[in-house]
Amino acid sequence: MANYEQTLDTVKREAPSTSDKLLRPDRIVPIRQTESFKFELEDVARLSEIFGDKLSGLRNGTVQLIITDPDDAASTVSLQTNVFKCSAQLEGGMTLTAGELAKVTITFTALEPITVKFDSAMA
Repeated sequence: MANYEQTLDTVKREAPSTSDKLLRPDRIVPIRQTESFKFELEDVARLSEIFGDKLSGLRNGTVQLIITDPDDAASTVSLQTNVFKCSAQLEGGMTLTAGELAKVTITFTALEPITVKFDSAMA
């Protein structure tokens, strides 16, 4: 599982209209953007590559994400990000259930802008 989430906070500037002098939105200005990728991992041993021997807190660093299309038998890359500064964080706990794969959710929150190339741009 891979989810991309983006929030964009804006401020509306208002100005009196020329006809009735009532305030109306004049311009919408973006003031804050948050971008994050959230992954559900079944190979929890790979967490040691990011978090070492601790499963708590945040780790800051850089990452480049290369995500394949889960429905493509050839495992073609669907998207590839630039290398970006990020904060990695475990979300919630870890599920360890008899007869099932262990699962954990990790979130990479961008600390700088992310650019993405899609399939057609990577050929």
